[in-house]
Amino acid sequence: MKENYKWKYQPYQGTLTKEERIVGSVTLIPIQPKALEIKHTYVDPTLRGQGIGKQLLVSLLEEESLKEMLFKPTCSYAVTFFEKHPEYQKRLYKGEK
Repeated sequence: MKENYKWKYQPYQGTLTKEERIVGSVTLIPIQPKALEIKHTYVDPTLRGQGIGKQLLVSLLEEESLKEMLFKPTCSYAVTFFEKHPEYQKRLYKGEK
């Protein structure tokens, strides 16, 4: 059963909440005007393995205010996410442009 979480983005921080409780977060660091490093992802330990990490990164990549941005994953979960989801490869930051 898929849960209904609320996504919220503030500069360099995205969160998923359910009933006012943070269930997951992603921390970003600006590295270029149009590129952000995905530094850290966090999912509540009691909820891991339920797809919240994936929902967190999909929400980040679909965030309207970030649609022109590229991402450099450095946290292990984000690196694995991009390897498993080639449909998001075009959003990867590959260095200076």
